[in-house]
Amino acid sequence: MSDWINVYQTTAQHDAVVAAGRPDYRQLYDVYQTPELYLLDKEKRIIAKKLTYQQVDEVISLKLKKANAH
Repeated sequence: MSDWINVYQTTAQHDAVVAAGRPDYRQLYDVYQTPELYLLDKEKRIIAKKLTYQQVDEVISLKLKKANAH
């Protein structure tokens, strides 16, 4: 797998977003602890969220089986 996206927000960035009245990524993606694992499709749409690291392989295998079945 390649092109992993990692998200990090400094305190100053968080404060600026809050001051602007915009939701931060924690609110947008329901992330309130780290690490949070989300599985995205090629268009970067969430197809699975809040996975444990053990679930990642299982979910990917299921998605690949479904894709190959069509």
